[in-house]
Amino acid sequence: MMGKNEEVEKESTSNKPKEKRGWASYLKEFFMLFLAIFCGFLAENYRESLSAQKIEKEYMVSLMEDLKTDTTNLKSYISSMKERSKIMDSLALMMLSDERNQFGNQIYFLARQVFNEEPFIYSDGTIQQLKNAGNLRLIKKETLSMNYSSMKRK
Repeated sequence: MMGKNEEVEKESTSNKPKEKRGWASYLKEFFMLFLAIFCGFLAENYRESLSAQKIEKEYMVSLMEDLKTDTTNLKSYISSMKERSKIMDSLALMMLSDERNQFGNQIYFLARQVFNEEPFIYSDGTIQQLKNAGNLRLIKKETLSMNYSSMKRK
């Protein structure tokens, strides 16, 4: 059951005449709403930019690790190719000599070593991940992107 005070209060709030608002008030509200949405958009873009920079840095660190691994593996591969070249020279000398029948076991052994070649396999995990995820766009340095593009064409 409502008291008298509550009824009077209810009547006074419901019977208030509505205040007429001018177009300037609506324009002000629109501008405030537009400004709030625009600031939210700017904040989101800034956050995405920071995230993209962090991801780019992580990819570059990973790419550097791949390059270090490739450099070490390539040095080892070049060393083995030089050794293989020496073996080929020795093999050719033995095969072209008049006494090649005496070197039968050695020729067989060296020939097996020469043709037992392992190919150089480069580390392309980071590049493949960049390419497959569509994150090549994150790389800001144009020279890196251009070098990758030219390398891909070869």
